[in-house]
Amino acid sequence: MKKVLLLIACGLAFYACVPTQTSQSTPQPSIVCLVDSFVASHPDFMNNAITREQANADWEKAVLDSLKNPHFLDGISLTMIRINKTKKNGYIAQFRSAYNNYDCYRNIRELYFDVLTYVPDSIALTLVEKEDYTICGDIIGPIDFSTMEKLYEAPLDRYTDDYSISKYEYQEGKYDIKMANIMMDIKEFKRN
Repeated sequence: MKKVLLLIACGLAFYACVPTQTSQSTPQPSIVCLVDSFVASHPDFMNNAITREQANADWEKAVLDSLKNPHFLDGISLTMIRINKTKKNGYIAQFRSAYNNYDCYRNIRELYFDVLTYVPDSIALTLVEKEDYTICGDIIGPIDFSTMEKLYEAPLDRYTDDYSISKYEYQEGKYDIKMANIMMDIKEFKRN
């Protein structure tokens, strides 16, 4: 009898672990995993001004290390805010994260960063200002604001140069994230 009960218990445990088709969810972008691991390794980062300052320094290092993975931002939704013809052949487009709703990410309330990317004529003609795109491509690296303006060859509005992470006080487990400015070679623009 004990063997039968043990077999039934094992069978029920196995059945509970088998995913059903309705329980499958959309894969989360790498930034979600980065936030989870950072928060787990810094459980007291919001205690006071000193812990927040240290956490932001650690966050900057974590983001810069993550940007070494050229596909770290694949699957992120960004808004194309402007495009400009360069003095050389081609165009440069500026994308921004802030206009998107990141509630679908389990741990991010707001995500702040800008992306610059060169685009050929064929793509420049299809991009629509204030429209959202899911992007895939290669991260070239972080870029400071003055370099962004030089590359863009026109004035840009400053969004953020900061790297920071802070708890959203009105919803447990949600964070506001700043990742400054990034240069990418975007290979795919999928309009949302």
